[in-house]
Amino acid sequence: WQSIRPILFPVFLLLLAVTFILAFAYIGYTRSLRDSLEILESRNNLRYRLFHDILTDLPNRQALMQFLHDEKDGSIQSIVSIDLNDFGDINDSYGHDCGDYVLKEIGRRLSEIDSKLLVRSAGDEFILVLGERVEPESALLAQIMNVFAEKVAFGDSVLDIEASYGVANWDESMDESSIVQCVDLAIRNAKVVGGGDSVFFYDEQMKRDMERKLEITDYLKLAIAEESPVVLFQPQVNTYDKSVYGYEALVRLKDNAYFPDQFIPVAEAAGLVSSIDRIVTKKVIQQQAAWRAEGREMKVVSINYSAAQLRDETYCDFVESLLREYDVEPRYLKIEITESMMLENEGLAEELFSRLEQMGISLALDDFGTGYSSLYRMATTPAEYVKLDKSLVDTYMVPGKEDFIDHLTQLIHGIDKKIIVEGVETAEQYAICKRMGCDIIQGYFFARPLPSAEAGAFDPKTVA
Repeated sequence: WQSIRPILFPVFLLLLAVTFILAFAYIGYTRSLRDSLEILESRNNLRYRLFHDILTDLPNRQALMQFLHDEKDGSIQSIVSIDLNDFGDINDSYGHDCGDYVLKEIGRRLSEIDSKLLVRSAGDEFILVLGERVEPESALLAQIMNVFAEKVAFGDSVLDIEASYGVANWDESMDESSIVQCVDLAIRNAKVVGGGDSVFFYDEQMKRDMERKLEITDYLKLAIAEESPVVLFQPQVNTYDKSVYGYEALVRLKDNAYFPDQFIPVAEAAGLVSSIDRIVTKKVIQQQAAWRAEGREMKVVSINYSAAQLRDETYCDFVESLLREYDVEPRYLKIEITESMMLENEGLAEELFSRLEQMGISLALDDFGTGYSSLYRMATTPAEYVKLDKSLVDTYMVPGKEDFIDHLTQLIHGIDKKIIVEGVETAEQYAICKRMGCDIIQGYFFARPLPSAEAGAFDPKTVA
């Protein structure tokens, strides 16, 4: 004892130190293991969330792309995209809680369909990946559409939900990206071309049409940047004395790269109409100043204004600044509007009318007779002129049907508005317009849209 006594305390301390070291090592190991498990769980949760929609817990678009990439056995036959119609109105009218419930309920119903994968790919869009080829008359398509036959009840509200459908059938030339692009194109056509609540199957013509639209869009963007759109002027002629009342400004692309019926719908869809209209407005006012400098008599020039331009809140300021810059009086400018424009956003339309009236710019109600116009709208619109559409001319300015134009002329004059008839192409139509008391006529009988130099020198009296 006496011999080992001196080393007992150091040995004890050593053992105690080793114990502490082992204890701390164990604690560190267990903590590290727990942290690793938590990290692994967190990674798994993150991965799950990365590939799943938070609201419905369905796979999302990223999961769709991964699934399509992994499925190489040819078992996928069709992809169907389902887009809820007017879903934003549900959120606005019933609240987002109702909208969320509708999405979850539609997701639940779609999950009962036998599919390889159900995806919520966007806010109000679902995609079904199917192992069966879908055709227009197939029972599977009817089953999908039947999901919306039953109304959705939320609280005291019962909602009738409708949808549009796009279908893309797989072929050997497709990969995961191309088939998704195809079904996206199909659903876009169902919404835009079909007007909703319709089924569109992808075909190669859709692809060609889309490529054409992209081509025109790129051309328009370049044309806008260069301010290269061309303005032609179609004379408007006073009916009784064959004098020039004014002109309608019509936009064309340089070298007629695309015709108006090709590029104007694309410009509207791409949100480029306001930019094009500003270029037209600027060139019209510049041309009026140029005609004045040439010693020509100033005439009214009409500019078309579409519903898409109502969002251009500074357009009137833009026009006002141009009129000041080129010293052109507002009375030589007329804005042509359509009733459809007023129906889309009555509040903005009224603001525009009020501002134009304050500026001294007159209005014309365009396209009267195309199906939108009503007598009430015609009477209440602050337009001094009503333009009868070419469809009325073609239909009623023929022997035996002139009475309709006669009654319409009396009605329009009765509410203190003047009449412009467009699309007059024959001497007989001109004679009817004159006999019925129409004020101004426009059309190929007198002149097609002309370049500014020809328009300024045009004399209607030379027309037989």
